[in-house]
Amino acid sequence: MRKNEEKGRNTGTDTAERNAVELFLEDVEAQIQYKPAARRISKELYGHLEDKTEEYKSEGLAEEEAMSCAVRDMGDAAALGVMMNDTHRVKLPWVFILSVVMAVLLGIAGNIAEYGSGDFSFEEKLFWIAGNSIYFPLGLLVFAAVLWKGYPWIVRYSNKVLVAAILLLSLMIVISELNYSALERWLGRIGFMATYMLSLPVIILTVPIMLVLAYKLRSCKTAGIIAIMCLFGIQFLSYSRTTGTVNFSYRLVAFAAFLISMIFMGVKKYFRISPQKAIPAIIIPGMLIAGLWGMENKEMLSDFSLQCFQPELHAKNAWDDSYNSILIRNLLPQAKLFGGLTLPEETLKDYYMADWYFDGKEDTEIPNRIYREEHWKYTSKKLTDILPQHYHNNYRIAYWILQYGWGPGIFLLLCVAAVYALMLKLILRIHNPMGKAISTACFICLAGQTVLYTAGNFGFQFGWFTAFPFISEGNVSIVMNMMLAGLIASSYSYDHAISEEEELKIFRPLRKKVTAAD
Repeated sequence: MRKNEEKGRNTGTDTAERNAVELFLEDVEAQIQYKPAARRISKELYGHLEDKTEEYKSEGLAEEEAMSCAVRDMGDAAALGVMMNDTHRVKLPWVFILSVVMAVLLGIAGNIAEYGSGDFSFEEKLFWIAGNSIYFPLGLLVFAAVLWKGYPWIVRYSNKVLVAAILLLSLMIVISELNYSALERWLGRIGFMATYMLSLPVIILTVPIMLVLAYKLRSCKTAGIIAIMCLFGIQFLSYSRTTGTVNFSYRLVAFAAFLISMIFMGVKKYFRISPQKAIPAIIIPGMLIAGLWGMENKEMLSDFSLQCFQPELHAKNAWDDSYNSILIRNLLPQAKLFGGLTLPEETLKDYYMADWYFDGKEDTEIPNRIYREEHWKYTSKKLTDILPQHYHNNYRIAYWILQYGWGPGIFLLLCVAAVYALMLKLILRIHNPMGKAISTACFICLAGQTVLYTAGNFGFQFGWFTAFPFISEGNVSIVMNMMLAGLIASSYSYDHAISEEEELKIFRPLRKKVTAAD
C-alpha cells in the first residue's frame, strides 16, 4: 500500500478515505515551510496512517472506517504541522521588528515632549511621563512573546481561547448590567471602565481566532462557513450589551477585518468550494449581521455620521467631539511648515472661550464658560490650552502639526506608513493559507484603527477615537495592537524556515575568515 502512496492520493479509488488522508497531510504540509522536510514528514505520516489503518482492519473495521479512525488518532493536523515546523530554524523579519521598535520609541518620545512641557515640577512631569509610557515597554515584551510562539499557540489552542473569550464576554455583559442598574456611582464607574478595558481585546483578538476555526472547518464547505458566520454574529451583536458607543469604532474595525478576511479565504478557495458558492455564504450572513446592528444602533450611526461629515449641524458646546472636529479643521490650515503655531492673545482667548464659533451663545455650558472666564484672568494661556481634551493621545498627529509644523507631522505619517508597508510586504510573502488569513485580519485591524484615528485628526471623526497603533498611549490597546503585530511577524517567521543549505551560506564567510587566520 505504501509504494502506491502517490497513486492512491491522486486517483479516484477509495475516494472518501483518500480525501480524509489527503486533507490531513495537506494541513500538516502547509505548516512546514522547509519543503524538503515537509515532503519527508508527509511520507512518514502516510506510513503511520497505513500501519494504523491495518491495525483497525485487523480488528474487523471496514477500509473507510479504519482510515477515518487512523486519521482521528493522529490529532489536529495543523497543530501537528506547527510542532514539526518548530524543529527547523525560522527566519525573523528583522526589518519589520526594528520598525515596530522605532515606532514605539517615537511614541515614547512624543509622551516625553508633551508631558514634559507643562507647568509642573520635575517630579510631576516624571510621574506623568512614566505613568503614560509604562505600557510601551510592556507592549514590546508582549510583541516579542507573540513573535516567538504566537502563531503555533493560536493554532494549537484556538478552541480553548475562543471558549475563554466567550466566558469573558459573558462577564462583560454581567458587569454591564450592573453598570446600568441603580448602584452607587463609584461602582457604576468601576463597572464601566472594567467593561471597556475588557471589551477591546475580546472584540479585536477574537477575529484571528475565528479565522483559525474557519480554516479548520473548511472541509465542511458551505456548512462550515455558515456555522462560523453565525458564531461571529452572535458574539458581535452581544457587544451591544457592554459599553454601547464606547467600543463602536473597534466593533466596526473587527467586523470589516473578519468579513474581508473571510471573503479573501473564499476567493482563494480555502473552503474547498468555488468562490461562486463561498462568497454568497459569507456575504448574506454578513449583510444580515450588519443590518441587525444598524437597526439597533440607527440613532448612534446618524449622530456619528453628522459628527464626521457635518459637525456644524451637531456641535452643541465646546466639549463635544463635533466641536473638536470643527476646531481642528480651522486650526490646521494655519499651521506652519516648520515650527509651532503662534496666535495673538485676543485670538487665543476667542479659541479658549469658544467665542470664535459660538459667539458667546454657548447656553448649555454656562457653568463651564464661567469657569473658563475666571481661569483666563489668572493664568497665561498657550496653544495646548485651546486644543481638544485628551489631545495628547487622541490628536497626536494634529498636535505634531500644530506644535512642530507640517514637516514633522508628515514625517510622523510617513514613519507609520513605512511600518504598514513592511507589514503588508510580510503578508504577501506568506504562503501558508492559515497564516496568510490570520495575518490579513491582523493587518486590517491595525490599519482600520489607523485610518479612523488619522481621519479624526484631520477633523473627520467617526465614532469614538481608536488607538493610534504603536504611537499613542492607550494602555490595553497598546498591548492588544502589539499582539496583532506579533501575530503577523510570527506567521511570517513560521512560514520561512531556514534550510541547511541557507545556514551553510550564512556561516561560510565566517569559516573562510577562520581558515585564513589559521
